[in-house]
Amino acid sequence: MAAQEIVQDSLPTVHDGADAIVPTPQSIINCRTRRKNKKVLAHWHGLSPADTSWEDLEELRMKFPDMILEDKNVF
Repeated sequence: MAAQEIVQDSLPTVHDGADAIVPTPQSIINCRTRRKNKKVLAHWHGLSPADTSWEDLEELRMKFPDMILEDKNVF
């Protein structure tokens, strides 16, 4: 069986003067609380679903203040 190719229709965002490419969250897949630490499972824009990662909720809100999480039932 041949491997499926994923073609991205846009490039990841590069922030002002930074040499690193910084992906932005595309969607929140899940959430969890461990020892009063709230985490969300983020799917990143332009990356494969296999590249999802658990992120600290408050850090994500500070880094991406325009991201709307209220409709995602995140805490």
